[in-house]
Amino acid sequence: MAEPRLVDDNYTPYSRPLTLVLLCGYFAGGYALGGPKLGLAIIFVPLIVLPCIWWPGSMAVLRGLRSVELPPSWVWFLGWVVFLSPATMAVVMWLEGVRASDF
Repeated sequence: MAEPRLVDDNYTPYSRPLTLVLLCGYFAGGYALGGPKLGLAIIFVPLIVLPCIWWPGSMAVLRGLRSVELPPSWVWFLGWVVFLSPATMAVVMWLEGVRASDF
C-alpha cells in the first residue's frame, strides 16, 4: 500500500474568506425569505462541498469509487460550481420572473 502524501492546499488563499462571506449571504437571504429553517436548508449543499474548495489537494487524493486521482484544480473548480448553484438558481428564477412570494 502506498504511503499517503502531503498536499499543499494553500494555493487558493482567497477561497476561504470568500466562501464564508457567501455562506453568510446564503443564510441571510434564506432567513429573510423564510426564516431559519430555509436559511439552513439553503446552505446545506454549499457546506457539503466546502472541503473541495478549502482542501482540494486532500480531497483529490480520496478515490472512493473512482479509479484515478483527479487534479486538485478540477476538484477546486467543480467545488465552486456546486457551491455557487444556489446563487445561480436564484438568478435564473429572478430572470424568469418568479418572486419569493410565489413560494
